[in-house]
Amino acid sequence: MSVIPYEQNVELIEKALLSDHPNDALEKLVLALSKTGEPKKTIYELFLDYHLSVRETQAYLQIEKDKGEYPVELIMDRLSGWCSEGAILLPEED
Repeated sequence: MSVIPYEQNVELIEKALLSDHPNDALEKLVLALSKTGEPKKTIYELFLDYHLSVRETQAYLQIEKDKGEYPVELIMDRLSGWCSEGAILLPEED
């Protein structure tokens, strides 16, 4: 169960996405959520739920068009280990 309400987490994700360096801001958000005691799986699911809710919106499509990538997907890849070993976010949990 998430310590921080879902709506508040969504606001934090959206604020990070609007920053000048969204990848860095999202990484900091992941680390901050982890420090509050959120399990890696819960953090991943938060980003997945967010991704699924916005992936067909105009804002998502514009970010993807402008940057050629979507920062939320990159964070999900780093949380799941679908990246180079040095880019993995958070250790595996038992």
